[in-house]
Amino acid sequence: MLPYFLSRNVIEIPYLIIMPFILNTILYFFIGLSQTAEQYFFFYFITFLVNLCGSSLGLLIGSMMQDVKSVSAVVPILLIPFVLFSGLFKNTGNISMWLGWIQYISPLKYGYLAMITNETKYKDSNIADLNFDVSFWGAIGLLIALSMGYRLLSLFFLWFLRTKIE
Repeated sequence: MLPYFLSRNVIEIPYLIIMPFILNTILYFFIGLSQTAEQYFFFYFITFLVNLCGSSLGLLIGSMMQDVKSVSAVVPILLIPFVLFSGLFKNTGNISMWLGWIQYISPLKYGYLAMITNETKYKDSNIADLNFDVSFWGAIGLLIALSMGYRLLSLFFLWFLRTKIE
């Protein structure tokens, strides 16, 4: 089970590196974002980390369920709250506490925060009005931690379900 898990992760690496690079090279200049090399490479790095988090979350959900129908039913239930509470549609300071905990496990919140911070680095902006409670590097660290956490949880579920099947 561990060799399968490790080989799956190693095989996924080129796809996780190359696809965001191709997409970002086209998208970054097409949209007209800031034209510095530093900001472009940070944009790519953030996109890579969000992509890694999405892949890790998909691996986690796939390893928790035993059939495809269950996965396709659970994915929207998990992803829609991530999108809603990421800070893109509603200011994170205005989210009630009983639902606000969802934003802290959402990689979209940290990707959005890092993207906004990167884009407004050399500009006057009202980024403080967005009520983000994490710094740029904190968001990067949390994206890495969420990716690794989701992958470790998926390894646990693979191990747990393997022992349950045998």
